Amino acid sequence: MAPPRPTGAGRLTAEGRGSSMSRSRTVRALGVLTAAVILPLATPTAPATAAAPAPKAAAAKEWTCGDSVWAYPHKQAEVETWACIGYENGKVWPELGSRCKWDKSAVGTNWILNYCTAYDLAYKMTSPSGKVYEGTLPKMRGYHFTSIGTDLATCETGNWTVSLPGSKHDVENTTFWGQNEIHTAKTDQTRTIDVPHC
Repeated sequence: MAPPRPTGAGRLTAEGRGSSMSRSRTVRALGVLTAAVILPLATPTAPATAAAPAPKAAAAKEWTCGDSVWAYPHKQAEVETWACIGYENGKVWPELGSRCKWDKSAVGTNWILNYCTAYDLAYKMTSPSGKVYEGTLPKMRGYHFTSIGTDLATCETGNWTVSLPGSKHDVENTTFWGQNEIHTAKTDQTRTIDVPHC
C-alpha cells in the first residue's frame, strides 16, 4: 500500500518522509492518549427534565363603575361622583370616585379643578345572590380622588347594587375678597354595577 501523500509543498527526502511519518505517529498516539485521559474525567450528564411551571401571576386589580352623578351646590360649583366596585382574587370592595370644579370665568379661567371634601360615606352593597354588605368609606379631600373601602366581600359575578344614601361633598372656594366659602352638594346615589368575572 502506498504511503500517504505528503501534505506539505515540495518533495520530501527519505529522511524528511521518515521524520514526517514519525511525527504523524506521535501526534496520533498523543491524540489517543489525550482522549484516554479526558474521557474518564468527563462527568455523565443528567437526563433532561421538564422545567417546573412558573408560578401563576396574581390577578390584576380591576374596577367596574356606574354612571356619574352630577351635583351643583352653587352656580359656579360642580361635583361629579361615580360609585365603583373593585375586584381581585375572589374579593370585591366598594369605591367612590370624585371630581370637583369651580367656574372662575369671571377671572378668566373656566371650570378648574377645585378642592372639596367627601364625607358621610356609609354604603350598602348587595351581591347578585342577595347578600348584603355594609360599611363606611373613608372621608377624603382633594381635587380628583377615590375613596376606597377596606372591607372585602366574597366576589360573585353578575349585577351588584351599590348604594351611598347620605354622601355629601363640601366644595371650597375663596372669593375675590379673600373670604372662604363652603357649598355642600348631596351626592347620594344607588347604582347597579356588573362584575364580569372574579
